[in-house]
Amino acid sequence: MEKVSVLLASPNKTLRQSLERVLGHEDWIQVVGVSASKVDALDMAKTLAPQVVVVDLELEGDGLETGRQILEVSPDAKIIVLSPYDYVGQVTVKESPIEPATAIESVDWLSKKSSLADLLKTISATEKRRRVH
Repeated sequence: MEKVSVLLASPNKTLRQSLERVLGHEDWIQVVGVSASKVDALDMAKTLAPQVVVVDLELEGDGLETGRQILEVSPDAKIIVLSPYDYVGQVTVKESPIEPATAIESVDWLSKKSSLADLLKTISATEKRRRVH
C-alpha cells in the first residue's frame, strides 16, 4: 500500500512536533517534511511534492495564502487548513480567511480542536479526492 505523503507547516513548535509524532505512527501516512515558516513550506512543497499539506491558518499571519502559493508550486497537492476557529460561521471574512478557504476546491478546513480521528479522516478524504481529479 502506497503511503500518503504529508507536509506539515505551522509556526507552533508544539503543534508541529505533536502532529509529526502522531501522524508518523500511522502506517498509511509518511510525513515528508515539517516547516515553521512560509518560505520553508514553499520550498519543501516544490521539492518534495507532497500529496497533502497541512497548513496552520496562523502561519506568518496568513496560512491560506501560503496554501494558495503551495498550489502554485505543487498543483497536485491538496491543502488542509488548520484553524483556531471551531467552525466557518464563527467569524466574518474580514476577521479570517476561513470562508474563502472552503471555496477553493483543493482546500479543506479543520479546527485545531478537532480530534486525531477527524484529522485522519480529513487526510484520507482529501487524498481520495486528489486521486480522483
